Amino acid sequence: EEFKEKITALVCGQSTIAVDVEKFFDEEHSSHHFREFILNVSKSLLYANSMQRSRSNEYFKYLVQINKPHVNSLLAYSRSYIRFWNYGWKEKKIEPELFMNLIKSTKDVVDEFCKSEETIYKSCGMPTRFKIGFSCAFAGSTEKNFSQQKFKKIIIRKIEDIYSPEVKKLIFEKEKIFDMFDGGDRLRFFRGGEFEIKEVAREINIILNTYKIPFFCYDFGKVKGTDLSLSSFME
Repeated sequence: EEFKEKITALVCGQSTIAVDVEKFFDEEHSSHHFREFILNVSKSLLYANSMQRSRSNEYFKYLVQINKPHVNSLLAYSRSYIRFWNYGWKEKKIEPELFMNLIKSTKDVVDEFCKSEETIYKSCGMPTRFKIGFSCAFAGSTEKNFSQQKFKKIIIRKIEDIYSPEVKKLIFEKEKIFDMFDGGDRLRFFRGGEFEIKEVAREINIILNTYKIPFFCYDFGKVKGTDLSLSSFME
């Protein structure tokens, strides 16, 4: 609202680092070391943030050109991201509740670090935004030597499945992660079996009205014989 009449584009994310949680805990089991490791990752992102801002005319040449004369607003809301791979919700090796508590305490440490660095910049007469968000890593964006992707599928074959204890537990855990991850998380419902369009619409409506899930996907890819266009689905 503040910038829409002034500039053409805003940078949302500057840098991102993916962390393989499963591999980390294969080698190190201490929560203290995990927080220490993420703090070191944050320091690396601080260095990258400083370098990107000082050389923004070179790195973001096109964006700088289209945003003149309000170039200083280009990175006004940007942040760097630490993305987690094979974390507790997907990997039973780490209890979901323990991981969520660990993420929360780690986030507090990182937020305090970012706040301190912004204060230092400001006291030196160089007010500079430095924020780090937590999010999930996606297949295809991780390194080849990362651990094999693991996740528990949520399969819906009938509307009653949404109310099953197992599905409810998984979705409630996802709610907590959505609250802690600044970049959100991925939640996919795999729709199996035979169904009518009205039935699927009711299922989606139940999810929207029952849970605090800002974004989710309904996947029909595994349903044989289903090839509906969006227009036919809306009808």
